[in-house]
Parts: sequence; C-alpha cells; structure tokens
Amino acid sequence: MSERDAKLKRRLWTAAEHAAPDPLERILSACEEPRKEEQQMKNARTTNTIKKRWVSLTAAAMLVVLVGLGAGIQGWRSGQTVASVVSLDVNPSIQLQVNRKERVLSAEPLNADAWTILKDMELEGTQLNVAVNAIVGSLLQNGYLTEAGSAILISVEDSDAQRAGRLEAELNQTVSAAVEKAVVLSQVLTRDAGQTPETAGVSAGKAALVQSIQALNGSLVFEDLAALSVEELWQLRDAGAPGQPIGMSEAAYAAQAYANVLETDSFVWEADAELDEIPAHYEVELYQPHNKDLKYEYRVDAYTGEILTGPANILQTTGDSSAGTPGTAPAPSQKPAADTAGIGTKNLIGEAQAKSVALRHAGLQESGVQYCNAWLEYDDGRMEHYEVEFGTDSARYEYEIGLYDGAVLKSEQKTLAAPSAPSAPPASSGTAISEARAKEIAFAHAGVQAADTVVEKIKLDWEDGVQVYELEFRTGSGEYEYELNALDGTVLKSEQKTRAGQNHSSQQTSYIGDAAAKAAALSHAGVSAGDARDMKCKLDHDDGRYIYEVEFDVGAVEYEYEIDAVTGAVLKAEQDT
Repeated sequence: MSERDAKLKRRLWTAAEHAAPDPLERILSACEEPRKEEQQMKNARTTNTIKKRWVSLTAAAMLVVLVGLGAGIQGWRSGQTVASVVSLDVNPSIQLQVNRKERVLSAEPLNADAWTILKDMELEGTQLNVAVNAIVGSLLQNGYLTEAGSAILISVEDSDAQRAGRLEAELNQTVSAAVEKAVVLSQVLTRDAGQTPETAGVSAGKAALVQSIQALNGSLVFEDLAALSVEELWQLRDAGAPGQPIGMSEAAYAAQAYANVLETDSFVWEADAELDEIPAHYEVELYQPHNKDLKYEYRVDAYTGEILTGPANILQTTGDSSAGTPGTAPAPSQKPAADTAGIGTKNLIGEAQAKSVALRHAGLQESGVQYCNAWLEYDDGRMEHYEVEFGTDSARYEYEIGLYDGAVLKSEQKTLAAPSAPSAPPASSGTAISEARAKEIAFAHAGVQAADTVVEKIKLDWEDGVQVYELEFRTGSGEYEYELNALDGTVLKSEQKTRAGQNHSSQQTSYIGDAAAKAAALSHAGVSAGDARDMKCKLDHDDGRYIYEVEFDVGAVEYEYEIDAVTGAVLKAEQDT
C-alpha cells in the first residue's frame, strides 16, 4: 500500500470513530457516578451509625458512673448517719454514736472522769461490742466496778425498738461477762437517736434515771441528783427517794472531820453507799496507804452527815496538832465498850428503849415478866443489833432490835406449857378451828394485813398429842412461822425474820397491785395495753424483796419485767425477739 493509501485509511477510521463513538466508556462512566454517590452515602451512614453508637455507649457509661457515684454517696451518708446512741454511766459518763452497721462514729466523754477513761483510745470506726469492751476494761483499770454493789448503767436510744432491744440485751451480756462484782443495769429509751441531753455532762440514760427519781420526790433537784453515781441513784430509787443524799465526798469529809485528820494528808478514804438500808448511810474507810491493814470504819448518815459509828480523834496529838501518828483508838477487829466516848453511839436507841420495843411487841410489860435482859450484839467489832430476852411462867421470848430505829428485826416465842390435849385425835375435823380462822389469828398476832401477805404453808398436824396448825407466810418486810393450837387458836410458837434493806416499821407497806405493775412495765416498754398479748403478772420474792414478774408479747418481741412490789420501780427489763 502506497503512502497515499495509508493516509486515506487513517482518515476514514478517524471519521468513523467520530461518526459512531464507542458507548462503553460513556456507559461505564455513567454507572460510576451513582456508585460514587452510593459509596459516599454508605460511608456517611456508617459514620453516623458509629457516632450514634459512641454517643449511646458514652451515655450509658455516664449513667453507670452516676448511679455508682450516687450509690457510693448514699452508702457514705448511711455510714455516717447515727442509728443508735449508747451511753455507759458509772460516775464517768460516756456516749457512743453508732451507725446501722454498729460501728462507732464518735465516742464522747460527758464529764471529767470520763476523759480519764477514754484517754489515748481511738474508738471511731470500731465495732460497738469491741468499743464497749475496751471502755469496761479501762473502767476496771481505773478502780471502777471492782466492788460488790457497784453499778453500771447501759442505755440505748434508737427509733427502731426491735434493734434497740437487741442491742440492749447484747451489751448487757457483754458487760456482765467482763465484770464480776458490779451490778449491770440496762434500759431502752424512747427518744430518737442523736438527741442530746438537756443538761451538759449528763447522758440521756442517766437523765432518765434521775427523772424517774424525781417522779418519786418532786422536791429533789436534777443537778444535785445528777452529781451522784449510778450506784447511789439506783439505791435511792429503790428506797423511794425520801431525800437528797449528801454524796460520797461529803460523807468522807464528815468522817475525816470526826476523826480529826483533815489537817493531814497521811490518810486516804474509800466510800460505799448503802442508801437502801435503814438507816440510809455511807460506809467510809480511812487508812494510810502504807498500812492498809489498819482501817478505821465509819457509818455516816446519808442525809444529815452525822456519824453513826466510828472512832473519833484517831491521831494522837503531839506538840504540833497538825501532824501526828495513829493513836490507840480501837481497830475494827477489836470489840469496843458500848459507852466508850467517841464510838459514835449518840444515835443508838439504848438498851432501855430496846427492852420497851420488844415487850410492847409481845404485848407485855416489864413488871409482868420474870426477867428482861438487853445488850449490844457485835459482829467482827461492829455493832449489829440489840439482843433482848425475857420470860414469863408460860413462854420465853428472844428479840433482835435495830440499833437506831428500834425496828423488830427478829422475834421468837416458845410456849412452855401448852393446854392439855385430848388422849385421842378429835372425832371429826369440826373440833378444830378452820384454816381461815387460823390465818386470822396468826396475822393479827404478827400485826399484818391479809392483803399484804403470801401464805406459803398451812398444815394441820399432830405434835406431842396436840393437834396444831403450822403456818408459814411472808410480807414485804418479813418472814413468819407460827404454830397454833388447832382446838382454840392459842399461839404456841412464833418466829419473825425481817429482811435487811426493808422498812422495819410495824405498819406494813401495801403492794402496788397487779394492775399498777403491768402499767409500769408497759410504760417502760413504750407500748399500750391494747398492743400487748399473753400478759402475765405474778407476785414473787427475790433477793430479800417482793417483786412482780410481768411478761407479755408485742408482735415478734417478748418482754419480761421485774417490778418492785412496793415502789413500782423497774428492777429488770429484758426483750427477746
């Protein structure tokens, strides 16, 4: 092909391309554009989905954090919220604020003595029972709760009555296991936890005890009572709160003044309250630290400060009256003469009065008896009572008479010549007086009322050919045993024992009755009679006193109370779920 032909062929091919262009690229190009748009749309949707998912996850995570933070804050606040307030009172008063998990939030000393007990102790954050054990240990180390009759009061304030009752029972058990000689008292208060006492330095528990005493005697001043120890307050309430005691320090001062040792520091003192005895008094011991075996004992009237017993002027005065050595005053183990100067006998009733009391109780006069003797009876060098003995042609009498109040502490009568008895038993029971008549005769002879008496035994029996009634009965102040001739009611034998710490007057004190005892228990528990079920009340005798035992249930809680039968005081309270 020539050059000219080749050029012509190229021109024709080019013209054909322009006249009929290839549509493939155009078609592919047209298809590519939607693909790009679709991919862009897909990419956009994917980006939006990722963004939305990230936002959702972020929001969820934030919600979890916020919920967790809220729960943490709530838990922290709950852990810092006071659920219960526990106070421990001896003379030191300590208050513990406790959360729901029974961990101590704060431990506060309420008076000067309590600062010593809590010294160097960090109780915040510890379990309640651990903190209480530590406090009791410190009390024992500092000389508290080591003497018989000393007392500690545990008080629990909580708006949740069930939790309060459980804590009271647990703490009572914890402290009782830690002390040997002290009395452990406990109570539940109806105040909401976290309230503070109205008077500075006084726990709510001690304030409640003081107020219960003021209810017995409205003339007593709160601040004066609050200065006493729990031991003194408890004894004072048991005694019916007849007045304001002078306190241990004042009693010790009175003893030191009587002993004439105020001007020297060579003697120290220990004091113990006996406010529920008659007469109410403080027992004070004076001794030198280097010679504790030589002690001088004093009984100081709890209300007047007068010295009832104890030696005066125990220092043998030299040229310098402000210093001296122990004199020759009788030691407690020695038996002093009844009329020795300085023994503190000025308040004794005397032997003549003791005779008069015994004879009057027996219904006799000294001119009508064959003999009548009286003397002071001692025990370990301490005057105990007057012994009085006298007799007639038909009977012999023995009496124990109180030193200061002339109370009949014990009486015995033995008939020497009983009326002649029939040779054979009576033909029928109608020949003997009835049991009711026998009780009337015995009660009248003892000077007691049937309503105040619990008969423990009455038995018709034979003795030396004589049909007799044997009676045993008791009252709030004494125990009695009688033998009566069953035919005519003659008193053949009588014996009376008066319990220490009770009112020994011949006029018997009436009991408050079942209804009042139940009311006292319900009031202490903070429940109404309508809420209580299965209520039981029984008069009983325990540790030298008459008590009402009261039991009832409220919901799932069982209550047990011991109520003083004379004063209505709550002696013991227990709750069990």
